[in-house]
Parts: sequence; structure tokens; C-alpha cells
Amino acid sequence: MTLTDAEQLFLARQTRGHLATIGPDGIPQVKPLGFSYNPALGTIDIAGIYMASSAKYRNIRSNPHVAFVVDEVTAPTMDGAHFLEIRGDAEPAVGPHDPTGHLAPEIVRIHPRRVISFNVDPAHPGFAARDIKPVDSTERLLHGCSEILTVLRVSISSRDPATIRCLLGVLSGPETGRLRTVQFASRAVYIQGRCTYRMEQRRSAGEGDACGAGEIGPDRPGAGRGR
Repeated sequence: MTLTDAEQLFLARQTRGHLATIGPDGIPQVKPLGFSYNPALGTIDIAGIYMASSAKYRNIRSNPHVAFVVDEVTAPTMDGAHFLEIRGDAEPAVGPHDPTGHLAPEIVRIHPRRVISFNVDPAHPGFAARDIKPVDSTERLLHGCSEILTVLRVSISSRDPATIRCLLGVLSGPETGRLRTVQFASRAVYIQGRCTYRMEQRRSAGEGDACGAGEIGPDRPGAGRGR
């Protein structure tokens, strides 16, 4: 567990935080924004309407070091001041499908490395700080694999059921261990695009929508590797 129960409860009460990033020119930027805690990955996920074109998204691609702060004032005293600061590494990621169509698929995902708080845990009021050991990169990708496929399954099936059937057919091949799973996770979008291309060829030739793993070609993710 990345954040404690008390820290998660504190975040659940809040609707807005502040994200500080560093631009390519070294100039810092701070923006108020909405957020959500991802308990499966132990991350802070930040979505937006035009995320891919935002300054914060560009900033984390050049410098992943960020700070995220959520604060609350419940009384005009020291006891009524509360804040949670999360310092960590941010990465561009794919968020869950938004059925309203308002949010962009791109999100900023923060992996906490240090947590600093004040009056967040009622059982331990006052100042607290601790470091968080980074999660193994392979383990993180394995978690991301199921998340990526869930996103693709929801977003594609509503538009083109044949595409998702093709994708799932490719992924149903024999498992060859963690490396193969990681390759599938990191290149799921590539598989989707290649399936779509194959199906367009078949439709043009009047051969229907079917697309199997064998039709993806020898350069499909994992082929000839990780064996």
C-alpha cells in the first residue's frame, strides 16, 4: 500500500489539488486541478480535457519530478490546518474510458516517492514524513497490462466489436512468462492498430471481419522474443 488508510481518506474528502512541474527551460509551473487515487497502482492519476496539449503534460515528458499538494482548513487554528504533499515521478499514461467523452485519454500518473503530511491522521496529529520505495518496473507493467486491456476493451467494443475480438485473439496465445506479458502490455495499442489494418484489407477483398493471431504477422509483439 503506497498511501495509508488515513491519507486515502483525506484525499477522498478533497476535490482539488495543486500539481507542480518543471518546464524544459527550468521554470516551475503550479496548477490547480482535479485528481483521483488509483489504489491498484498506488498512484495519483490526473485527467483533463486537453491533456496532451497542456504544459504540465509536456513538462513531465522532459522532467518527471513533480510535487502534488492537497490542503484543507477546518478551523482558524493550527489544529485546523491539514495538508498532504506527495513528491514523486510522473509519467504520461492512458486513463480509463470516459463515457461522457469530455476527458482526453491521456493522463498524468504520479508514482509517490516521498509523502509529507500535517494533521492528516487523527490518530497521529502533527507533522509526518516518510520515503516510499519504488515499485519494481516489471511488476508495475504487469499491473498496467490488465488496465490497458480494460481501457481498450471498453473504448473499442462500443465502436468496432470485430477489432476487440481480433485483439483478444492475439493475446490468447501461449504464455511465455513475465517478459511476454510486459511486451503485450507496452504494445497493446500497436496490436489494435495492426488488427484494424488487417480487417480493412479483408473488408476491401470481401472476406469479412475475421482476424486471427496468425494474421498479425511475424512482427507481432513477443514473436520470436522472450522464448
